Amino acid sequence: MKIKTNHGFSTLEVLIGVLLSAPILATLALSIHNAAIWRVKLQLSVSEQRAIQRIESILKDGVDSADLSALTVLPRVHSNGSITLSDGTPNAIMYSHGVNRPKSSTDAITFASPFTLETQRVIRAEIQNGIQSYQSCPRYQNPARKPLSQYKSFLLIKIEGIYEAQLDTQFWKLDDDGQSCWISTVTATPKSMMATSSDAPTDLSNVRLIIPIDELYTLYIDQLGQLRYLHHQGEANIENQPLLRGLESIAFTIHPLGRGFALKVEIIFPSGSTFAIFSANQIGRQKHLNHLLNS
Repeated sequence: MKIKTNHGFSTLEVLIGVLLSAPILATLALSIHNAAIWRVKLQLSVSEQRAIQRIESILKDGVDSADLSALTVLPRVHSNGSITLSDGTPNAIMYSHGVNRPKSSTDAITFASPFTLETQRVIRAEIQNGIQSYQSCPRYQNPARKPLSQYKSFLLIKIEGIYEAQLDTQFWKLDDDGQSCWISTVTATPKSMMATSSDAPTDLSNVRLIIPIDELYTLYIDQLGQLRYLHHQGEANIENQPLLRGLESIAFTIHPLGRGFALKVEIIFPSGSTFAIFSANQIGRQKHLNHLLNS
């Protein structure tokens, strides 16, 4: 017997209609959302619209760079313009008295991009004359993007956690696959770090993996309302460049998203206009122990 709805359609017909219309409704909802965004953009000045486009591009680069690694090294948000190391110590930029000093009414964010495809597996670790060194070979069989000696900052992976250090690396030998192995000497171990939230290590003798950091930088707004790029090497700041001007404040919020994360950015212009940007990474995050167990 055919079951009819009050409108004379069978239940199956209604179900099929809903399934067929779902993609259309989703597309319509997305179109309405995008139209709402464009309506907001049209209310902004031309310079504000250009600033948003530039910020969207900059943030996409930051989120994409985080996908160079599947490690749980998430961007670090600094509230109220207070850029700090992992133990809460102020970054050196906080002692600046000029226009480059971070604006106190706005956030900053630090991006780190460890390049896990060029992970080195430690073969031997030793201490000579009080200096820690490692002999290591590539963990993965893939062509290196650039020699390990061209990197300066690294993540050292131990069972206890992830630590940041500066290494001086020199060619050691070729492994059985013809890939370069290296001898790395620890030249600096920060008491506190910009890339991670770990405390400084007291012992680096049992490091299992070495991962080069491709980029490590902070985005912040200075006293003149300029968004700036602050490049780090360990605790030191080695570059500080303005990217764009004409901002009042910016707020960053990181939301867990499954095994990844989403970044919400709220921008306020001097005119009082506001705009929000959303971005999400593509690669799920894994704890460092997973990398060790698979090494």
